Amino acid sequence: ALAHAAIIELEGVAWAHVVAFSNVHVGREVGAVVGIRPECRLTAEQIRSELLRTLPFAVTPKVVLLHRQ
Repeated sequence: ALAHAAIIELEGVAWAHVVAFSNVHVGREVGAVVGIRPECRLTAEQIRSELLRTLPFAVTPKVVLLHRQ
C-alpha cells in the first residue's frame, strides 16, 4: 500500500500495480508495473530512485516495469 500510494503521487503516472512475491533468498520481494502518460519522461530507474528516497527499503519495488499509454 505504501509503494502504490507513493507511485501514484508521481507526476505523469496514470496507474500502478504493486505485487509482493516470495523470494527464497530474502523472504519477500516487491515489484511494480507503472502506467505512464504519453507526455511523461520518467524512467523506471527514476521512479525507483524516488521511492528509495521516501520509502523503507523493504517496501520499495526492486523491479519497476513501465507501460507507456
